[in-house]
Amino acid sequence: MRIELLIAAFIISGALTSHAADRPIRFECRGLEKFEIKGTHDVDWAWGNIRSLDSQVVIGFSIGPMVEELVPAERPAGFRSFKTFRINGVAIRYGYNVKMKQFQATLIGAPIQRKLNLVSRPQDRERLLSVAKIFTTAPCRFSFEGAPPN
Repeated sequence: MRIELLIAAFIISGALTSHAADRPIRFECRGLEKFEIKGTHDVDWAWGNIRSLDSQVVIGFSIGPMVEELVPAERPAGFRSFKTFRINGVAIRYGYNVKMKQFQATLIGAPIQRKLNLVSRPQDRERLLSVAKIFTTAPCRFSFEGAPPN
């Protein structure tokens, strides 16, 4: 039992520590000027927060080709209010994940990246959906801390 606890603690501490490849990243997207989009980039994916500058809304994100889709094409077990639609060829799938107590959305084909996941508190559902809709057409630039924007 004690060895199992030590192994579990080692695995968790390894997952929480930063890797040498991790780099702070910032995104600037047209239409999202009232949000600060910051995160961490690691080789082929990034994760972080989209913070509203005028309210307490915080939306989590994960992005990149290796990111698992939070909201699959078919309604997963445990999801409530599951819906899908398209804007400008970008698929938006969203719903309330009961187990995680989160409102989740996955965008497939957005200009910022082929796969983008968004997560918020249930009460921030409408704000998350408005951000998701902006991502369907928004040109975005990114920069790593200390480097000029791309």
